Formats: sequence, C-alpha cells, structure tokens
Amino acid sequence: MTGSNGQLTFNIPDAIYSSKTCTGSDPNLTTENIKDQVAIFGVTGNYTGDVCSYYPATGQTFTDNENGTISDPSTHLMWVKQPELIVPGEVSYLPSNQVQEAWGDISTYCGGGCADISPGVLVSDSGTFYVSPTYISWNGTFIPSEWRETIWTTTADALDSPATMSYLDAISACNNLDYAGYSNWRLPEISELQTIIFYQLSDPAIKTDKFPNTQSGTYWSSTTLADYPGYAWFVNFSNGNVGFVGKANGLYVRCVRQY
Repeated sequence: MTGSNGQLTFNIPDAIYSSKTCTGSDPNLTTENIKDQVAIFGVTGNYTGDVCSYYPATGQTFTDNENGTISDPSTHLMWVKQPELIVPGEVSYLPSNQVQEAWGDISTYCGGGCADISPGVLVSDSGTFYVSPTYISWNGTFIPSEWRETIWTTTADALDSPATMSYLDAISACNNLDYAGYSNWRLPEISELQTIIFYQLSDPAIKTDKFPNTQSGTYWSSTTLADYPGYAWFVNFSNGNVGFVGKANGLYVRCVRQY
C-alpha cells in the first residue's frame, strides 16, 4: 500500500480480481484541511488553528463576486449576499440590481416634490416599499407604476432590516427572483443552508465579512419535515442550530442557485 499527493494506492492479491491495482483520491485532502506539519498520504498540512473547532467548507472558501452574490467553490452554490438590497425585476440602471440608498416615507422626505430621484432609492408610500429603477421626478403624487415594489426589506429609512415571510411566500419570492443577471434562484435545502454556518461565531453564526447584516434569527430552508407537510426545517443563525416550524410563520430568507 502506498500513498502520495492525496491518493491512496494498494495492490490486490492474485486470483481475486483481474485488475490488481486500486487507486482512490479525496478532494478534501488538502493542506488547509490538515494540521500544520502533519502529512497524510503525501500531503503536508498547514492549518494552525484549533483542530477541535475547525470546520472545513464552512466559511473558508467563499468568494465575493462583487455583484451582490457570494459563491462557494466547494459546493458550487451561489448565495444572495444581502437580501434587503434586492431590487425586483431585470437589471436596468442599477449595478447588480441593488438598492443604493434608503430615504423613508417619500412624502416626509420630499415634501411637495423631488426632481430627478436617482436609481436605486428605497422609499415607502402608504406602508409599501418601492425602489426607483430609473431617474424619477416626483411632484407630490406617488405613481406606483414608475417604481418597483419590493418585499425584501422592512424599513425604508435604513437598509438593516431584511423582511420575514411565510414558507410559501419564501418559495415564491426566490423562484421569481431575477437578480445579478440570474433568474434560477430558489430557496435552499436544509443541507445547503447549513454549509454557510460558521460555528466558531455566534449572533450571528456566519462570516459577516461575506454575509453582512445576517440576522441572529431563523432562516427558511425548502426542506419539508418528513410526515408533517405543514412544517419545514430552518437554521437559527444566532447559534447555528437547526429545527422545524409551521410554514405559516415568518422567517428570514436567503436565496441560492447552483452554478
């Protein structure tokens, strides 16, 4: 039996199989997943952290695509970085279809009128949230058709309160999302949502440099509880725990797509 460069090779005795050599490889057998100065099958590790608390593939390989999305090459999943910044619909003037600034109630902010409201301004009117997709002149009469209604935030005066919604609304919102040039978004399965937990952290238990403004609360997965179709699994990003809850409850949402 021999091993090198992440592969294990061993010889099979005569008269068992026609082929006498078998080789296997492990893509996770990489230097960053092995303790410093420890060699396994020819791969010498360089990880110097706490071995007992190290979780490979959780927060270690994320890439910020600089378009409002985060990719994980180890799972080939792409995530919405900040759901509260989503502008519904296809990209127009807005980079990556993201909210640029928040004003609050437009009547309070603008008074009798505002000229040339810039694209990407989030406002509220009669309790509903809208984003300007292009330059808009407002003379005191709000015309909803000139704006894009958004369900992704609960505050129009600050971009720090992503919306919660029921399970069915979350499924629909992700399936209908057109964001950052992609339209094949969906609600993640529970196993997928668990891959972005970072257990060394809490409140929230996630890498906030990659997923800023993640709430220390529960986020929907698409996975229905076996034998109980009215319930679905969630991840609590306060501590990384998983559980299940009735689908009528309002939880946070983070959409995902495969690439």
